[in-house]
Amino acid sequence: ALMPAMPDGRVVWYYLRITLAGMGDVIYPPASTPQQDIPRLTLRLSNSGINTTVTPTPEWQRGTAQGAATSSRLYLYTESAGEVLVDDVSITYSGQEHVTNGSFATSTAGWSVLGNHSGSYHDPSDGSNAPGCLHIVATGMGGGSSQNHVRQDMLPALVQDGRIYSLGFAYRA
Repeated sequence: ALMPAMPDGRVVWYYLRITLAGMGDVIYPPASTPQQDIPRLTLRLSNSGINTTVTPTPEWQRGTAQGAATSSRLYLYTESAGEVLVDDVSITYSGQEHVTNGSFATSTAGWSVLGNHSGSYHDPSDGSNAPGCLHIVATGMGGGSSQNHVRQDMLPALVQDGRIYSLGFAYRA
């Protein structure tokens, strides 16, 4: 049975297991995974720069986008409450990487987690290509200007002269 467990709305799955002599185990209710809605994930630069929204699935996928830089602030957020994993975040131009710690190999250093996304954390047990990823936990809808997001102010700063940057990232539910 599903029972509220945490103030942030997460639930815990409880079940009863009885071992009967000669009959094996009886589990009630039958084991199943509670269905949770998977929120859409947005990665974008401030204003009208690179912007992409994806729908995560249980398998790791790769997202890409290209566009001009309108700022050096990269936002990651969900469109509703829920959880999403993100890894291998990269913004490049002519081979120069601008994202710090986009692999989340050992921590979320260099990233700010704010507002209803402040429960987001480094997950050492999962990852796209290697252990370590960002586990986004959102208790509500995110957005860049709403202060409900994960973000990074990139250094070196992106040049805003019309050059086209490439965004790449891995994601899953």
